[in-house]
Amino acid sequence: MSLRSRLVLSFAVVLVVATGVLGVVLANTTRAALVDQIDDQLREIERREEAGPSRSEAGPPIGAPDSPAEPAGPGGRSLAHVVLAPDGRVVASQPCGYADDPYPLPDTTGLAATPREGKYAPIVTVPAESGGGSYRAVLLSRGASGVDVFAAPLDDVDATVARLVRTFLLTGLVVLVLGGLATWWSVRRSLRPVDGMVSAAAAIAGGELSRRIPEGGAPRELERLGGALNDMVGQLVDSYRSEQLAKQSLSRFVADASHELRTPLAAVRGYTELYRKGALRTDDERDGAMRRIDAESRRMRRLVDDLFTLASLDSQHPTDHQPVDLVRITRDAVADSEAIEPGRPVSLAAPERALVQGDPGQLVQVVTNLLGNARSHTPAGSPVDLRVEAGTASATVVLEVRDHGPGLPADQLDVVFERFHRVDPSRSRATGGAGLGLAIVAAIVAAHRGQVRAENAPDGGARFTVALPASP
Repeated sequence: MSLRSRLVLSFAVVLVVATGVLGVVLANTTRAALVDQIDDQLREIERREEAGPSRSEAGPPIGAPDSPAEPAGPGGRSLAHVVLAPDGRVVASQPCGYADDPYPLPDTTGLAATPREGKYAPIVTVPAESGGGSYRAVLLSRGASGVDVFAAPLDDVDATVARLVRTFLLTGLVVLVLGGLATWWSVRRSLRPVDGMVSAAAAIAGGELSRRIPEGGAPRELERLGGALNDMVGQLVDSYRSEQLAKQSLSRFVADASHELRTPLAAVRGYTELYRKGALRTDDERDGAMRRIDAESRRMRRLVDDLFTLASLDSQHPTDHQPVDLVRITRDAVADSEAIEPGRPVSLAAPERALVQGDPGQLVQVVTNLLGNARSHTPAGSPVDLRVEAGTASATVVLEVRDHGPGLPADQLDVVFERFHRVDPSRSRATGGAGLGLAIVAAIVAAHRGQVRAENAPDGGARFTVALPASP
């Protein structure tokens, strides 16, 4: 059963129960009010009897002029009058109604022994002797002579209550039909946004990732639900796209790593094959082959070390960060660079100290990789400028490495930190390593909650800027 049907059915059940309870209460209240009116008439007879002349032991004859049960106009007698002996026998009786079509007399069996209710004569409901009707009767004691019973029929009360019940049932049926239709229309209109949500969800599941659930024109609760679902869908779509990008990056990473390892392995295998076949006849040829094998092995080792470093950074294992003097690390890296390439001038502008919170070994690798990148992509002898800034009021320490080479192509500024990316599309080994140095720099800086960016200096050359949180 659909939600709409359940809501309409639930409202219909509630309406039926409420109408039934209201009908029962109204019918009983109306009947009680009409019976109270009859009881007031009977009490009036009691008062008239008590105020009248005292009766003899035999009492007045039935139908005497002073009897309260005189005919009540053209409608016939309104009350029945029965005189009971002390033993309960009917001494005399006068039915109510028309003389030619009287009502059945009330059933007075056992009424003579009914006790008095305090100062009032008892009023009881008794059935008719025949016909299924009932009476409301007051019992007036005649002393030793017996009991006078004056009874008013309840046929008019029953007929009035029956008409009221029929009218209420008919009205309730109309209200039920109209209420059900109104409820169906209201529920259908209120749940119309749910159809939009279902349609949008089906479209999203079918691949329309840009589809969203409409939020306007719906009740406040459904608007909040639609907004929450849109946020959830947005996060799921972002996660899905991130997963797809991660898969693509992983596939490209594996392909690039395989390519980088295949070349040195092929060289090593080639030289060993030449040696096995005896093609290296002289000592110089064998020494040259050994040097090449050693160089290619070192290159593979560096590549494996770089891949291990990236894998460790990707795993996001917590590192032991401590206060590190970035100026000291930079000075040591400058000294190493001058030893590696004495003909290249390297300048450093830095304060006495600049403390950052980080891992010393990884920060050394950041400065070393940036200096190595500058040496690899600029002409021999081209100067490299380094600068460290640490303001007293600043929460970051900035390291800048700037070369005076040809600079970076404008379309590669955003991808220069990608793994295995090379500015030289020919992937020539003469222009650098495997393309992992800057990727390692970016991963280390990100692990230290810092930022790194690449740009071209206004007067030429590439400039790399690293911003790291300062140590407190």
